[in-house]
Amino acid sequence: MRDNKETLYPTLNAKSQRMADAINGFCQENQIGAQLLNTGSIFYLHFQREPIATSRDVTNTNTEAEREFYLHLMNHGVTVPGIHLFFLSDAHADADVDEIIEAFKQSFLDVRADGLM
Repeated sequence: MRDNKETLYPTLNAKSQRMADAINGFCQENQIGAQLLNTGSIFYLHFQREPIATSRDVTNTNTEAEREFYLHLMNHGVTVPGIHLFFLSDAHADADVDEIIEAFKQSFLDVRADGLM
């Protein structure tokens, strides 16, 4: 990683930002009360509409939708650890990122169909 840091990190960060932008854009367009926050390739999904600038802004109000979302996500082939903090790596190809984005979109629609959003 150290030997390739000049290309690895910019590529990984661009891939990560593309994923966050796609998921957040989908949520905004579909009026889904969730937002994917990231710093580089580290992600956390919050189930709230209100903007989050600091940790004091996090409300954690829709825990039932959150729980169901991760179950649906797993059914769509994406597993996120129980702490719900997840990462992309250089091993994730663009096609993998596309699959993750689609799994997120479908899982949001599934949770909406369940009446939780």
